[in-house]
Amino acid sequence: MNTTELFNFHFVDRDIERVKLNKFLSDSTATTLWIKGNRGFGKTKFFDYVIKKHNEYRLCYIDIKLNKSSIDIVSEFIIELQKYSDIDFISSVKRKYKQFYNSTYKKTKNITNELFPEVSNMVSLILDLGYYAVTYSDENINSVDLISDYIRGIIDQNRLCICIDNFSRCDTEIAKLFFRIFKQFLNNKNFKSCIITTSEDLSIELMEEIYHNLPYTDIEVKQFLEVDYFYQIMNPIFEMEYFTKDDLIYIYNKCGGSPKRLATLISKLLEKNAINVYSYKKAIINKRIMIQLLQTDHIRFDDSDFKPEQKWILFSYLCLKESVPISELMNLALYISKRCFLFQAYNENLFTQILLHLVDDRILNYDARNMVSTCHDSDYIELLDIFYDSQLKGLFSQYAYEFLMQNPGVNYHNELLCKNAREANTSGWEQLNFRYGKKLFHNKQIYEAQKILSFLEDHLHKFKPVQILFIALVSYETGNYKLSIKQFNLIDPKVLRFNKVKYYYYFYLGKCYNNIGQTSDAIPLLDKALNEVPKDSDVYVQTLNVLHMFCFEVPSQLKRSEDIFKEIKNSYKDTHPKVWANTMRGCQNFLDDESSLNVLDEAELKLEDELDKAFLKTTKGFVLVKLNRLRDAVVQFEESYNVIKRLKIHEFSYAANNLAVCYMIQRNYKRASEILLEALFWNRTTYGCLVIQTHLMICSLYLSQKNEVQYYYNYLKNYMDNHNIVDPIMNRKIYMNLAITSHGIDNLITEKVYFEKAYPFVKNSSSEWRFYKLCPEMADSKILPPTCEYMNVIEFDPWFLIYAHD
Repeated sequence: MNTTELFNFHFVDRDIERVKLNKFLSDSTATTLWIKGNRGFGKTKFFDYVIKKHNEYRLCYIDIKLNKSSIDIVSEFIIELQKYSDIDFISSVKRKYKQFYNSTYKKTKNITNELFPEVSNMVSLILDLGYYAVTYSDENINSVDLISDYIRGIIDQNRLCICIDNFSRCDTEIAKLFFRIFKQFLNNKNFKSCIITTSEDLSIELMEEIYHNLPYTDIEVKQFLEVDYFYQIMNPIFEMEYFTKDDLIYIYNKCGGSPKRLATLISKLLEKNAINVYSYKKAIINKRIMIQLLQTDHIRFDDSDFKPEQKWILFSYLCLKESVPISELMNLALYISKRCFLFQAYNENLFTQILLHLVDDRILNYDARNMVSTCHDSDYIELLDIFYDSQLKGLFSQYAYEFLMQNPGVNYHNELLCKNAREANTSGWEQLNFRYGKKLFHNKQIYEAQKILSFLEDHLHKFKPVQILFIALVSYETGNYKLSIKQFNLIDPKVLRFNKVKYYYYFYLGKCYNNIGQTSDAIPLLDKALNEVPKDSDVYVQTLNVLHMFCFEVPSQLKRSEDIFKEIKNSYKDTHPKVWANTMRGCQNFLDDESSLNVLDEAELKLEDELDKAFLKTTKGFVLVKLNRLRDAVVQFEESYNVIKRLKIHEFSYAANNLAVCYMIQRNYKRASEILLEALFWNRTTYGCLVIQTHLMICSLYLSQKNEVQYYYNYLKNYMDNHNIVDPIMNRKIYMNLAITSHGIDNLITEKVYFEKAYPFVKNSSSEWRFYKLCPEMADSKILPPTCEYMNVIEFDPWFLIYAHD
């Protein structure tokens, strides 16, 4: 027996979980498997043990390491998929698609080997939401579907199980990408998908996304609940006759029932030479030393576990990535030893000797690809804690920074350069990180840029106003609107020298306020933005259009909204046809329905872009609803829904909501709920979130989903209680639907309260007859039933999402 065999734990327990996983793999289950639990309880080991018995599946497994970029994650996923295909990914794409097209900037990128030499080059474009793919037959396809097409080719011939470990390290955008892929194949008998999350790493935001947007079967892997399982693990490896039942209970309790903590304990015992290993019999543990270790507060690695020469290697490793080529680690370690004038002792021979010792003791892992990593992600976190608490952190980081400056070919060079400059507090590290964040942003790696720029939050006083403006814009693009406002407000716009820069300041600060529901604060900012651009320019008219939409949301600004609309309608039809056509998407706010339909038909003729036409069809559908042409409206909403979902899925939630409302009017709540959940998944605005969750509450009510009803009900109630809402439509729709739901859950007191709150907003609205029908005791006079079907429904108060939000 050698020391590595001390960690070959026999798989025990998990009987209930094994049955559930085997059933998932054997049955036709239209869900993704979600394995969850605390760190160190054996989630990966459990999945690996069971899946090996199902050799009918090919396993595509990726483990997301700490601080991996979105491009890295998706690229590694595709590279792993290539192992199960007869053709590589890029060649597969080239067979069907000829180019990528950006509809916003009218840019085309042909799919050639020169533009896309590596998978990562293509992934960067797939993740750019502005681009879609174009087939040889000129059909436009959402770029993410290129990956789905590739998987479809694999599962035509094989059964495939995709497992993404440490999924809790995904940001929500990458999580949504995987959800979109998984959901396309849930009913395919040749496909299974699995995510593994660590509870300590799982953000509330990502957890909510999984709960509400991914059909799943969950398995929670917990600590071993019985001491006997520790005995079953240890007995095949160690001589146990020296340990009493009380000793085992003590070991179990100190390790918290975690097999990973037991493995750490064994590593610590090896470091203290407290285990005797024999060739032909079981290993013997020095019980006295083990008890001493167990008497510490936690079974985890600490500074005293490692000798100076081991720290030399470990700290060098921690200056790099979680998984690093051995050559890069050795070169850095030797560079540091030279800089410390220790090269004669700390040389290549010692490096090899100590590294092998760390591998034998299961502190580090060395694989067949010549990569060095930790054996478990919890080990990496514990080692990082030791490093960050060490007085040597600054020294190692400084020398690592110097090494990287001299060796630009190191993997993840720019990222590591920024990291070590930060940790060493090197002069100018702030500007170095800013430049890298800016580079990531321009490469469309927006969320990676946000991560880097977040390190600068406490150092913004060192930056020029225009640099702070850029940081605020990145926060805006990633949906961190409150943070963006905080950053914008650090800038005095008077010091901004150029009109274009001032325009960005006022325009995006205004959009931030609008996106958090403070539209009244946004309007004066857009007025100031208009002063910074030439009158009658494209940007001027586009901003005027946005301003008219903002004004429409504020009751005191309705007349101004109408004046701006008329100005655009009457003055810019021929000079700015595209902006004119897009502005006409709000024409039903100020024109009668028949006139609106005629204007929308004219506007559609002026649009060339398929996406622009799809957005316009959303309004057209609503006008048809009001004209009592529900079937025709459904056609418009479906066309809009399909095109936007295909080309710009992160903006399709409005069209999806409207299509779902039509299904709800037809009492098809199941189909409506499916569409709404997908809409909520991709929605990015507070307003949209409120509308969609209002309808999901109603669908859940009529589908008898009590927990879901209560969840959405509480969300809407709390929002209305904690915000001062000035928008009459929002007040009317939410209070009406809360009253209807209160009645459905037999809460008659709150039903009356919410009808009373809705009362001031219903007169002369689409809700008026519905209100008096449901609450006749509050009727001022008798209201005749409307002929329009959508105004006649009493099961809920429909809320369409367009410029009018009615």
